[in-house]
Amino acid sequence: MTLVRRKTEAERYPRRPGGFTAVELLIVVLVAGLLGVLAFPRFTRYRSQRESINARDAFGYAAARARAAAVERGDVVVLMIRPYGDSVFVMSGDAGDTLEVIDYVRGETTADVVMEGGLPAPFRICYVPRGFAHPSCGNGDRLPVRVGFANRSDTLWSVISGVGQVQR
Repeated sequence: MTLVRRKTEAERYPRRPGGFTAVELLIVVLVAGLLGVLAFPRFTRYRSQRESINARDAFGYAAARARAAAVERGDVVVLMIRPYGDSVFVMSGDAGDTLEVIDYVRGETTADVVMEGGLPAPFRICYVPRGFAHPSCGNGDRLPVRVGFANRSDTLWSVISGVGQVQR
């Protein structure tokens, strides 16, 4: 009688070397590339919208700063919008002291500043010590006015009311 030797478990299930095959890696790379191609346009659109929102919010902050500075100083403070330079300035009424500068080209947020209706540039709004826009100074007689912040296809608008408040 011959004895049949049973194979051990290690012999029955030989161990494969660890790692991935080239085909598996290729499939993973192709799927990741496809997801990247599909996600990239949405990401760039989201970034563009976010930049416009940030630019509009920075403008609202600058207008609020101009109003608050006029009240604090008890003097006229000017909010100057320069669409051709894509910038906004907050300065004292005699233009001797610049309190705030937002540069939409080289600053933290990038956007094109657009004035609705072909208004003259730079557009100036003077805030008096009571915190209101005064029509006799700057271009305050043309209020309300819309200021836009454009990035690619998106343009978000802010409205400067007759008293100088900025609304989205």
